[in-house]
Amino acid sequence: MASVDRVPNLFREEAAIGRLMLLEPDPSARFKLTIWFDYTRKLVNAIREGDLVAIPNFGADDRFSLCQIFQVVPTHFAMATDVKGYPGFLMDAAKSASQDWTLQEEKSYEDTTKIVCEAIPMNLEFVDKPGLAALQNIPVLPEGSVPMPGKEVRLVSSELTERIINYGIPKEKTVFEIGTLLRDEKVPVKIDLEDFVKTHFGVFGYTGVGKSNLISTVISKVLNDPRDVVNVCLFDLMGEYLGLLIDLMVSGNIDSKIVCLGVETLPGPALSYVSEAKKPPETTHAPTPASLDSILASQVKVKTPNPGTGPGPQPQPDLGTAARSLLDTALLPKRLKSRTEEFLPHIKQLMQLQKLRVLYEPYKQTLRSFIDRNKSSVYGRIGEPKRIALDAFLGRKLQAFMDQELISSIAATVISTLSGDQGDFGPQLSVLIERLKEVVHQPQVDVKREYGITLTDIVKSLNSAKTRSLFIVISHDPNKIREFSRELISESFEQRRRTGQITPLSLFVFDEADEFIPANIQGSSYSDSTEAVEMLARRGRKFGLGVGIATQRVTYLNTSIMAQPHTYFVSKLPRETDRERVSEAFAIGNDVLVQTFKFHKGNWLIMSHDALGVEGIPIPIKSHNAEDRINSFLNDGKPS
Repeated sequence: MASVDRVPNLFREEAAIGRLMLLEPDPSARFKLTIWFDYTRKLVNAIREGDLVAIPNFGADDRFSLCQIFQVVPTHFAMATDVKGYPGFLMDAAKSASQDWTLQEEKSYEDTTKIVCEAIPMNLEFVDKPGLAALQNIPVLPEGSVPMPGKEVRLVSSELTERIINYGIPKEKTVFEIGTLLRDEKVPVKIDLEDFVKTHFGVFGYTGVGKSNLISTVISKVLNDPRDVVNVCLFDLMGEYLGLLIDLMVSGNIDSKIVCLGVETLPGPALSYVSEAKKPPETTHAPTPASLDSILASQVKVKTPNPGTGPGPQPQPDLGTAARSLLDTALLPKRLKSRTEEFLPHIKQLMQLQKLRVLYEPYKQTLRSFIDRNKSSVYGRIGEPKRIALDAFLGRKLQAFMDQELISSIAATVISTLSGDQGDFGPQLSVLIERLKEVVHQPQVDVKREYGITLTDIVKSLNSAKTRSLFIVISHDPNKIREFSRELISESFEQRRRTGQITPLSLFVFDEADEFIPANIQGSSYSDSTEAVEMLARRGRKFGLGVGIATQRVTYLNTSIMAQPHTYFVSKLPRETDRERVSEAFAIGNDVLVQTFKFHKGNWLIMSHDALGVEGIPIPIKSHNAEDRINSFLNDGKPS
């Protein structure tokens, strides 16, 4: 290692000099390196997974390959490698060897104790030549050779590590800081915003590792950057993001909306607050069979209304009651539950700002338009001849009802009509009947215009560069949210494709992604969302449209879609099949993923082909904590 006029702060732990003991080919990382350091108790606590090391390479005397440690194991070579020998001898040997761990505090004197590290190449090198006055003058280049086995190994300093980790991001690009190196919080990890959004990302980790927290952080970062307009649509199947994004929902700088698919999605007081009672239909010629009450009872089990209730104006709850109902049904993170009451004024503000919206459906919906809207679910993937035959069957059976307004009594009558002879269309008619039952159960209300929103409104906002927008889509019915994702993505994409629009960046995020893009499609709504996300993942980049997916069950995901994201966040995945799927999709060794077993909440292995400063190298990070951001907001944020 050059020593004359060497730039300061290149290395840390100056006395810690390791040795490259083995360099062997590896199909996923090019090479795998085995490095030994002399053991001391101090040093074994100083070396961590994620550390960068410098090793002289074959290129020139002043060239040093950069590698990343992914496994650290203190090893005593005098101890047995298994426990199959004589127990007494094994116990005595282990007891004797154990003293070497504690006695070598800061100085190593036993040749039998080593810190054995496994590492992978970063595919970069730096030049340590005399005369360079400062760290920023050190040339960092693509690696031109391979490390020399037997040569000294040095631990890279925090200052040089930061430069290397963020090496490949041009200064003119818009970046955001996702967190810090897990082993060194002085080193920020930056992400190229445009490449991150356009080339898609995935978040994979078991329950409790902080997937929702990370998604909240990502959304906050991309929406709060003042240099680029980014729009986000989050499909929130579990309804857990109101608390984690409350600061963005009431922000005056973001066009944010919670979009409810169906009035049933809202709790009663909130629904009443945004609605007005639905007037009884003016038409009186709708068929009403004598057995309608029995039909309702047997087919849809409608509860008999209490005296004094029914159609007509209902008392409007006050804002506090409506906001309270939203808060009571919100899923808040454990750490924020103690501050539940402090969310209430912000939810009131959200409702006052009319940021709670119901997807608008005109009051007068005919049976014909209802069937047309639900064709993808009802018809599924049946062939064209059967589709034509089903059209004809429904036309004959339901001719008298097709142009009637689809109120609950008409829906119940149609259910009765379809419950008889179903010909060869039993599976399709069963789906239609289930959808009609929802109409019977649906509250008879009209959403106030100011609390309604249309698909066209959402598409227009997502494709607009005038202001940043955030839509959180929720629904009581998973089928509806899957079907709506197809409609929204298709319309957003087609509008951009037709006009050649490529800005602004718009990001579609799917939490619980296995419910949207499963490997095995079990129904037509799954087919809807899968086809939409696959189209977006394959073709969206060209038009500035990106997708993010998050799940704990990687094995259940559609493999062709999972292969599309260029950026992965990976945490603990206890199931081997899940780890194998990640390893195969991103082409990294399964042994590299083993380090995630000791990750705490908020720790991630991030890797990217485009958006990070180093290409394709897994980097252990500690992500910024969304709960800290929300706590700060609750401390300082005052509803206006």
